Amino acid sequence: MSRIRADRIVDRAATGAPLFPNGAIVTGVTTATTFSGALSGNATSATTATTATNAQGLTGTPSIVVGSVTGTTGSFSGNVSVGGTLTYEDVTNVDSVGIVTAQTGVRVNAGGVVVSAGGLNLTGPYKENITAVSALQIDCSQGNYFTKTINGNSTFTFANVPTGCAYAFTLELTHTNGTVAWPDGSGGQGTVKFPANTPPTLTTGKTHLFMFITDDGGTTFRGSTLVDYEN
Repeated sequence: MSRIRADRIVDRAATGAPLFPNGAIVTGVTTATTFSGALSGNATSATTATTATNAQGLTGTPSIVVGSVTGTTGSFSGNVSVGGTLTYEDVTNVDSVGIVTAQTGVRVNAGGVVVSAGGLNLTGPYKENITAVSALQIDCSQGNYFTKTINGNSTFTFANVPTGCAYAFTLELTHTNGTVAWPDGSGGQGTVKFPANTPPTLTTGKTHLFMFITDDGGTTFRGSTLVDYEN
């Protein structure tokens, strides 16, 4: 076995690199500033390779095509395009130009749902929470259907009325005893207006439904009633 010991190997004219027509076998580490040509085999640290059977440790801006990618984390500074189905468990933002399909429902824990165009189409039932009123203040941020039982003179107030939109709610009032009063514009409250500017006459021992709607942030609520249901 022969050995060549040299600091630099060049071609015969000393103007370029030598040729290895039968290939070269390197058992140590090969370092190169650039790579040109096809690469086959197992590249464990290809930095600028455009094709690799096993692409690992890629840096810089190479473009690669692979069959599948498996990883624990990922960060993208640009756009990500998916031609097939994207399955995920936890993301911060979803911006879709097409249809987003959820197989087992959509749960919104904060922020609500904003539909800017196209409307909202439902094929199933529309459901809303029932909020029991503890005192006499209707907190409009809690929902659209409230229940309350009174057994004495009661004056209701409305709080946290949404602005910049139309807002409506229903109050299911179980009336054991006492009179009922509504916001009249005093104390920073808006004003409730009933038909003919006359609140309904209520029978004690009955249940009544009050429907209120405002389109000015609660300055004026217009009310309607269905009264004297049997308890």
